[in-house]
Amino acid sequence: MDNDSVIRKKASIFERNILRRIFGPIYENDSEWTIRYNEELNELLGGPDIVRYSRIKRLQWDGHIVQIIQYVFIVFTTLYINIIISTFVRTIY
Repeated sequence: MDNDSVIRKKASIFERNILRRIFGPIYENDSEWTIRYNEELNELLGGPDIVRYSRIKRLQWDGHIVQIIQYVFIVFTTLYINIIISTFVRTIY
């Protein structure tokens, strides 16, 4: 196992432990308490798990960075073209 899959596995285990504490055990058959299974926790949560959520947020952040880089490239390209044009105009006059 590589380091990334170990971290993902530990994050999933941590998330399930926290969800088990939040939602609590189930009282069955008027005699015993049982912990909730992973499928029950996923149904109660209703959204993406912590690993998927972090991936989504990371991709959103990467997209934001790409937009910033594109914007900076456009600004600097425009400034560079304006400098070239103004230098050319000065040499003509």
